[in-house]
Amino acid sequence: MTFATPSNPSTKGTSNYAQLCRLLVEVGSHVFKEIFDRVCPPEKLHTVLTNPTNCAKLQTLRKKRVLSYWNDIKDTFQRIGGARYQDVINDLKTDCMDADIEKDYQELYREWLKDEDCVTDKSYEDEMVKKARKEDDLEGSIETYEQNLGKEGLWKVQNASPPELNVTLPLMSDLPETSFTWNDVELPVDILLLTAEDCEFLSCFAYLREPFKSYHISTGPVYFGCMGDDQGKKMKIALMRCCKGPGVPGGSLSVSKDAILLLRPKAIFSVGACSGLNSKKVKLGDVVVSAKLITAAHKTPPSRDIGKLIKHVADGWKAPLQNADEYNAKVHCDGVVLSILEANRDMIRKHPEAIAVEMEGGGVYAAAHDFKTEWVVVKGIKDFVDEMQSSSKKWKQIACVMAASVVANILNDPVIFQDWPHFNAGANELPSQAISTYTSALKSSIMYHTEFQPKLLASRTISNAKTDEIFTNLLIQHGRKALIRNDETYYSRSKELEYYGKISGTPVKHCSEILLGMIDDQESANSILVVGKAGIGKSLFCQKVIRDWANNKLLRALESTEIPNLKFVYLLTFRQLNLLKNKHLTLREILNFSSVLNDKCDINESTFEYIVKHSKEVMIILDGYDEYSQKTSIDGNSEGRHPNDVNRKMPVAALCSKLINGKILQGAIVMITSRPDESDKMGGIRYKRYVEIAGFSAEQVKEYIKKYFKKNENMKNAVLKHVMNNENLVSFAHIPMLCYLLCFEMEYTLTESENSDDLPVSITDIYTKLVDIFELKHCAESEYRQKEIPEKFKPPPVIKNTLEKLSKLAAKLLVERKPTFDESEMERDFELEEVNKLKGGGLLYCGQPFRTELITTTKHFSFTHLTVQEFLAARWFVREIVFPMRNALKWFTNSWLAFSHVTQTRK
Repeated sequence: MTFATPSNPSTKGTSNYAQLCRLLVEVGSHVFKEIFDRVCPPEKLHTVLTNPTNCAKLQTLRKKRVLSYWNDIKDTFQRIGGARYQDVINDLKTDCMDADIEKDYQELYREWLKDEDCVTDKSYEDEMVKKARKEDDLEGSIETYEQNLGKEGLWKVQNASPPELNVTLPLMSDLPETSFTWNDVELPVDILLLTAEDCEFLSCFAYLREPFKSYHISTGPVYFGCMGDDQGKKMKIALMRCCKGPGVPGGSLSVSKDAILLLRPKAIFSVGACSGLNSKKVKLGDVVVSAKLITAAHKTPPSRDIGKLIKHVADGWKAPLQNADEYNAKVHCDGVVLSILEANRDMIRKHPEAIAVEMEGGGVYAAAHDFKTEWVVVKGIKDFVDEMQSSSKKWKQIACVMAASVVANILNDPVIFQDWPHFNAGANELPSQAISTYTSALKSSIMYHTEFQPKLLASRTISNAKTDEIFTNLLIQHGRKALIRNDETYYSRSKELEYYGKISGTPVKHCSEILLGMIDDQESANSILVVGKAGIGKSLFCQKVIRDWANNKLLRALESTEIPNLKFVYLLTFRQLNLLKNKHLTLREILNFSSVLNDKCDINESTFEYIVKHSKEVMIILDGYDEYSQKTSIDGNSEGRHPNDVNRKMPVAALCSKLINGKILQGAIVMITSRPDESDKMGGIRYKRYVEIAGFSAEQVKEYIKKYFKKNENMKNAVLKHVMNNENLVSFAHIPMLCYLLCFEMEYTLTESENSDDLPVSITDIYTKLVDIFELKHCAESEYRQKEIPEKFKPPPVIKNTLEKLSKLAAKLLVERKPTFDESEMERDFELEEVNKLKGGGLLYCGQPFRTELITTTKHFSFTHLTVQEFLAARWFVREIVFPMRNALKWFTNSWLAFSHVTQTRK
């Protein structure tokens, strides 16, 4: 800013101008704010300025153009001054313009102040006065003063002598050293005070009577005490600390939620210090009570009962200062407060009505809103956002104590709060109608997503199978002894299959039998292990279970058995959980990844709270434990490093382990599926029920073949005759997936030759023919896709190269024990055209989309069956003359099949 010096000023005018500059430099902002209110109280100012004599003098000075120079100075100080600078300057006009212009400016200064105790920073004063005396450089003096005052002068003067407190704050070392047991705490409390910084906490603690400390695992340390009048009426108070900000771990949102659920208060107060936004409306040490709170997403008044109380929070309040009447601190009960993570200039400009900004109120509001609990923000002004330096320790302390004193004043009258209700978890539950609506939406979503099972291979004679028409044969196993394993003992795959093929137990006629108590076991099972060989139908069984529930067919009452009242059923696959890797998530977030959910049945916070409180109405199915990449984290004790809290974020494996072991969501039915060899390693987990899927009997193999070829009678009869007379093929087909592959291969064989003598008679024949079909039939442009293949035909190099790449991929994934892969992994080794053809070629299976976020899904691929993958992998190892170590792939026994195939193709 540039000031215009008058071209021909009078001696008197120049003298007045210089003296006024000196006077303003000497007085400074602190005098304006702190002294003038005492010398000339606001109620007398109007009288002084409207006095006829003073008005006449002002008019005379205006005519002499002295006031025009004054206005230049006035404009400067208005931009950097406080709310009452205008009044101060007007009063200075009245006093100073009437003074003897020859009087020494120091005498004028003392005469006007009439206070020997008021001092300013002497070095700063001397430097500025020295410059002001140079009348030839008045313009530079004022400009320099404006800059210096704006950068440091105003700050230094305002912080030079803050008022003294009449409250002695405790030190951190004064806090209780030992904790009372939680059983000794009398709950619920009346009010919860939440603070962030030590100064805020200690200020509130200073007002607690009979304070003590306790500890709870869900909240950490909590300090208790009481407030109230001296008539014996007390308010039970809880005092806690949180981290700065609402959404951070341990921030005001999470701490408030945990505390409300545990302590069940009538209201929650966010107490502490904040920054001012408008120095014309508030000053340092003033207290702001949030009449309205503005966050990045909401603009909201306080809750209903607090809203009625806000206008009276300062009734009977006296600032805890030694010179309280002189300082004249105020409580702003109509303030608009911004609650944002940092001083966002855009947010501040959008809300000029705001007078203060803080960080924790938004989290307190969000938690209190969800739990229908009263809340308010009470903060003292410690500094101003537009100041370049942070607040001094003294002003921050004053701001915190001032806010705590206002809260103590509010809570000094227990009668006000006697009819306020405590938080009641039951009262905040969703109504039964809302739960019924959600359950209906969940069932509809499950029915839609599980209606069909996609085709595994490209077949011209069979369509997508309806899930309701597919059957599985179940036997209940009551804790079969695991296969003994050690470093000296090796079991071939055929030996393992033989061992796990020995089924003994009670047949299951309906899925409900594995959930309900049996005749000799009246207790309903809430932890169930379902095992079965690869391709036996475990995933299909899981879908049938949730589909039967959605269709109201799952639970059939048995005599003397209590039926679980299931309202929530969720299916998750370990293949899907592999995609989440080591992410830290809550149980609610993981359940929302279920691929059978749509947007109408995502689990919101209110629904999840109901689920947690009514866990016996919940069933969670975890499918494919053997495919999980972090099985060791579930088997071991790594979950012990995390609390047993459904609302805490932790690694996915830790959450699964706690869920399976019943450490969270106790009472819920948890079902897990696995291949038997992998489930044997879960020795530390005990289940109440063991179930094994036995696969197809010979009659069921026969029935399956009839259904597959129901549109071609001749083909059906030929395959039935061929398979049912071959014991090896019947045994091979007892696994539903392999039965499908068998029918698929025979369909193509009979389509080509119509001679049943060409049908495969061994497992080697089946896999060899499947690869041939892939080589010649997977390509949409192939001339042999719809006609017979010549006996001496050699596949073109492009198809052979694709098969080699696929075999290499199968070997890589087998070694890595990785059951699924996405399209991007294929694109690294295959051309785009190859990828598109592989999707429908018959050897790969694209399963249901996986949810990776609430609104995004991703598709993943796997080989049609583990044995197909093993065959292709063995084929690649044999061709490359590279064999993995037995301990690395000890189940790898199909190499002889590949070798047989290679030998045939080299002839």
